[in-house]
Amino acid sequence: MKKFSWEIVLAGFILVAVAIFLLEKGDSGNSTEFETASAVSQEEKKAIHIINLEGIEQLSVLEELRDLDETSILEGLKGLANLLPADERDEFLTEIDHAIAELEHEKLNISFDLNDKLVIVDKRFDTEAATWSETSTGVYTYFQEFDASSLSKVNLDLAFGHVKVVGSESSNAKITLQASGKIESESYLNNEFDTEFDIRNGEATIQLDPKTDSHNHNIQLQATLFIPESLNMHTSTDGGHIEVTNVLGDQIHETDGGHITLSKVGKVTAETEGGHISLIDGTGNFFLETEGGHITAERIMGSGIMETEGGNIQITEVSGEVTAETSGGNVKVTQSQISERMVLETSAGNIFIYGPKLLQAKIDFEASNGIEIDGFTFTGEKSSDKVTGSINGGNAPMIYADAGNGKVLLKAND
Repeated sequence: MKKFSWEIVLAGFILVAVAIFLLEKGDSGNSTEFETASAVSQEEKKAIHIINLEGIEQLSVLEELRDLDETSILEGLKGLANLLPADERDEFLTEIDHAIAELEHEKLNISFDLNDKLVIVDKRFDTEAATWSETSTGVYTYFQEFDASSLSKVNLDLAFGHVKVVGSESSNAKITLQASGKIESESYLNNEFDTEFDIRNGEATIQLDPKTDSHNHNIQLQATLFIPESLNMHTSTDGGHIEVTNVLGDQIHETDGGHITLSKVGKVTAETEGGHISLIDGTGNFFLETEGGHITAERIMGSGIMETEGGNIQITEVSGEVTAETSGGNVKVTQSQISERMVLETSAGNIFIYGPKLLQAKIDFEASNGIEIDGFTFTGEKSSDKVTGSINGGNAPMIYADAGNGKVLLKAND
């Protein structure tokens, strides 16, 4: 074992403890104008934990944690409870005790991706590859590892169930399917489902389909896929959530009945018929469409199109051209700069645009319940329901907003 300073390790414990606690608090305690999209159920959290360490400067101390066993890490974190405010201490201890209890029954992999500032915790399974096995009471697992160094794309197609995808620096990939519910045995799953794994023409395809139309849907399925972060991919499920972290290749994600949550991804298309879509920290163009939920796009280096039939749209710090359309909600835009064209439309809601006070742009606004411009010098034509002209003398970019039966607000945010 390497020699290292326990003072440094203790500092590392403190940083990770705060990161874990704030991440958990942020998921449950923050309130915004719009309901945010969240696709992480409690069942999924038990299968894999992703701890985001953005904002922590001393990430090098985490290298030392590789030498410690999982229980020692968790016990060390538990010892830091007194550093937290009294009203948060009990909740923090409960979280650590729960993780320690899981370790008594499960084997875990803990990996550090310091380039992307992630700690990834997932379960290890003692099971034969490419077969269904009962890994705990009532829980059956299918596991397959494969070399992805020569692949350009991975396809995952499920008849139902939740999907979680994590990109890593490794050239290897692995898929884990977990099934629970009304399952009699391993042979029952083999008889009920076709589970296919195939590699050809530079693509890996993983597919699970029921063998008959009378499939018993009293089975819960979760797929966890680890792939090299640069790969392209396509995921599809007929009835579950999709969550993707740290996949930088071109990607398409489709679900008929769940939320889609995307973080640290590349060029992406995401479509759902019954859930919210959240895209945070993107590095490519995007297309997001839902028939029954809200859409959030935040910190994106690229242009995007967002469409929803029944929810709000929230846009924050998107660098490129934006088109946002909703038939049943509000549109909110918050930007430190606006340099590309924006088209914002709602049939039954309001449009709020917050931009820098030095913004120069042309505007074309329509709204039956009023238009307000606050903090900018406007020149042009203005009536109660239509405004066309320029702000701060600008000729570009163009900002078009049509709020239908609602109102439009353009306000300086600094």
